[in-house]
Order: sequence, then structure tokens, then C-alpha cells
Amino acid sequence: MKRRAALALACAAVALAAACGAPARGPVTVSVATVSPGSPVPTGTTTTAPAPAPAPATTATATASDPASPATTATASAELQAAATALGDQGRGDFADTWAALSVDGVNGRVLLYATSGDRARELIAAARSAHPETAAVEVRVALCPYTAAQELAAVDRIVEAQRTGQLLLEIYGVGPSGDGSGVVVHASAEAALARDFGRQLQSVAGTVPVRLVEGLRAIPA
Repeated sequence: MKRRAALALACAAVALAAACGAPARGPVTVSVATVSPGSPVPTGTTTTAPAPAPAPATTATATASDPASPATTATASAELQAAATALGDQGRGDFADTWAALSVDGVNGRVLLYATSGDRARELIAAARSAHPETAAVEVRVALCPYTAAQELAAVDRIVEAQRTGQLLLEIYGVGPSGDGSGVVVHASAEAALARDFGRQLQSVAGTVPVRLVEGLRAIPA
């Protein structure tokens, strides 16, 4: 866990670089449904949901590599944050089989829940609202995705261990979950990001969870 946390801090530095001019990540096309209290999750509706905003690079406890910390757009109200916390508690507990990530949309006053199953997402939301009735009025949108946070973190651990034991062809600066249930993101030097053999090796280490290799910055030691 300490090794994973150290590389998560490296991803925070990369988030700062993106804010300073690196290419922004495009929108993610997902199946989305708005979930109201007591209503089922509709299916078959496809729309374009914004990719999760990167967490502030100045904090060590809320980075895009930490699935416990939802990405936030604009300023989220206390009610939104409470709803996100309630959903996260359930997602990392009884619903780890479907839970992937959260994004708090402060502009539109809603929470975007990334999950692998619409049915399980509906149950997760119901459980969160049952445990915290004060959050029941918050709009929750479900974005279906292919991988759970548990699957992504298992891939992250394998990559971290491969670097720790000197198995990787090149050095990585950071690695973490995608933030939208699409796989893992690895940050490395410009040379490494373009090295096809290295990319193939990372994918082999990660297994079936897709790896996105991007250019990043080396973390500055504290």
C-alpha cells in the first residue's frame, strides 16, 4: 500500500502538468442513466459523459489515482460531498464487485457513479440512501464501465511490484486507476511513453485490464 501511495503522489504532479498545457483527455462515451429515489436504473440510453476532472495536484490525499477520492468539477456543496461519501462507502464495501469511481459535478449539482452493472448500481444507490437518508435528494447518474476499482487496483499493484523488483524495461513515474473504470494510466518519460515494447510489457504485467501509457513528470521528492 505504501508503494501504491508513493506512485499516486507522482500522478498528482502529472495532473499539474496537464493543467499547464498537456493535451486534455477527451470525453468518455458511456451508458448513462439518472437515478431518482425509488426508481430503477434505465437501460439502453447512450450519451457522452465528461471524463473525471483530475484532483488538485497540491493535495496528497485526493488524486486521480485514489479511487476513494471522487473527482470534482467546480465547487461541490456539502450535500453533494455527503452523497459521494455515502456512495463511496457502499462501493468500497458490499458493492466492490461493481464499483469503479465517482465524479462530483458541482456545476450541475449531481454525482456521476461509474459501475460495471446497472442493476448493482441501483442497489448501491439504494443502500447509500438507506444508510444516509439526508442524501436521497441528490441526483445520481450511472455511467456503465468495463472494469471495477478492485480490478484496476490489482493491475496497479502488479505494475508497482514489477517496477520495485526491476522487471520493467523502463522507469515509470506513476500509475493509478483511470478514474472512469476504463483501465489504468501509467505516467513515464516522453521516451518511455513512445516505446512500443515497453507499452506491451506493461500490458502483459497488468493482465486483462487495459493500460494507457502517457508522458508525465517525475515526482519531486519532499
